[in-house]
Amino acid sequence: MAAVERFAAKQGIPVIRFERRESKEQRVRPYLEAAMREDRFGVIVVGVAQEKTSAWRGWREGGPDGHPHFRFGRQSAFVNHYYFYVRDREWGPAFVKTCAYAPYPLWLCLNGHEWAKRQAEKDGLSFQALDNGFRSCADAEALAAICARLSERQVWAFFRRYERLLPSPFSPEDRGRGYRYQLALRQIELSDTRVFDRPEAGRAWFERVIRDQLALGRPDHVSLVFARRVIATTPGRFQTRVINRGVEPAIQVLYKHSKVKQYFKEGRALRTETTVNDTYDFGVGRLLTHANWQALLELGQQTNERLLDAQLQACACAPDATTLARVVLPSRTPDGDPAPRAPLRRPAGASAARRPLLLPAPARGPHQPQPPRARRRLPPRLHATADDLRPASPPRQRAAHPNRRKPPLPANRPRTPPRRLLR
Repeated sequence: MAAVERFAAKQGIPVIRFERRESKEQRVRPYLEAAMREDRFGVIVVGVAQEKTSAWRGWREGGPDGHPHFRFGRQSAFVNHYYFYVRDREWGPAFVKTCAYAPYPLWLCLNGHEWAKRQAEKDGLSFQALDNGFRSCADAEALAAICARLSERQVWAFFRRYERLLPSPFSPEDRGRGYRYQLALRQIELSDTRVFDRPEAGRAWFERVIRDQLALGRPDHVSLVFARRVIATTPGRFQTRVINRGVEPAIQVLYKHSKVKQYFKEGRALRTETTVNDTYDFGVGRLLTHANWQALLELGQQTNERLLDAQLQACACAPDATTLARVVLPSRTPDGDPAPRAPLRRPAGASAARRPLLLPAPARGPHQPQPPRARRRLPPRLHATADDLRPASPPRQRAAHPNRRKPPLPANRPRTPPRRLLR
């Protein structure tokens, strides 16, 4: 805490303390807006909050007062966490979170859309922003090429830059001994944004999709969306969640610790996001390496595309209103009167089709056996007849005999004489 206070006092950075259940984003937004107006970069504000974490602690475990015994282990504790909110030239708004208790964890929160916006501005590419996305762009292919350049190297460069600037629990001697941070992927969101030319039609389509896709959370549907095998022992709750944030509905489908969600962004664009909270859910490592980064990118893109394709196929089966009316409503004549029903007539060749086809038997030799007589099979009826409309006769039932245990013998059956014992 003393090192953080000295750093803030030396740089002239304000230090604020977050209250319980307070929105940190709302509290920090005025400081970031002031930095944007003044065109300042670097650390803007430092926030302090007490949060729960797993830290190393020691406690006494037996032994006399003169020679007590202590034990050390990781326990849950509420300790101070420090949020360093920055405005970076490459990443825009971001923050670095750290804890002063061993093992001194550290978190980075970065936005890839903000990074792409900064790169587009450097390249002189004209675009219109959509919150943390893009609404329109003069050159879509150039923007796609910029987004494809984002990789784990940019994340490592951001971390190295602020590792040298911010106070650290490791001294230069500790770093010389090899005590350094290793970045891992705690959470990653991969999104797909589809902007509608007619926002009203897009909003109506999405609301209809929500009503029709309430069964997306079933295990068989989750298996199709995430392309993962779901069995009885697969952990997690398989459900579909529909969330209303004000007047903006959203739909979520869960798989283990991860999820995919959809919502209509700013009333204009359909945003599909795949959020991976544990890379082990998909057999991908956690370390921030090139192989893991590429695997997660492909996973997010394919999951978003599978969800959109399934929704489009489900909507394609329903005809439009005009076609549905022509099929369901009765036909009418040009004068507007109901059209008469066509009589059900039998085609001319229907009777001949039902007759058996008799072919001449092949010639047999003198020693060839008689071939078995084949059953004559009639073709199935293709048209309705008058006999088909008559009710079927009830099945014949035997009359019950009063003595069921010993029915009488028929008259034409000879009686067997009783057996006699010979003496």
